[in-house]
Amino acid sequence: AVLKSATKAMLASVPPDLHPPGISVYPSVANPVTLYQPRDNGHVAIGITARDSFWCQYAFQYSHELCHALVGHTHPELRKRLAQNQSRNDWLEEAICETASLFALRAMENSW
Repeated sequence: AVLKSATKAMLASVPPDLHPPGISVYPSVANPVTLYQPRDNGHVAIGITARDSFWCQYAFQYSHELCHALVGHTHPELRKRLAQNQSRNDWLEEAICETASLFALRAMENSW
């Protein structure tokens, strides 16, 4: 329910043609991550490290990584550069995705 609510909050402000075809979430051991290579089914793979009942951490990490997916998976050339780690503006994307997490938490607060 938490991730569905975060998805709804995030995608409500994004044009439908920019939505990822699907999202697969898996537990990540090292750190939250968005894989820039889509899965065989075209889904974006998002790994999160949140565990147990830390619901706000699930929502924050997932929203942050979903923001990366929305930024990097909407344009094939950008996706290729990001996969090769050739982006000099990583700091800007990180700042935007941190802000997107706060946006999602606020939207979730209003809808719960």
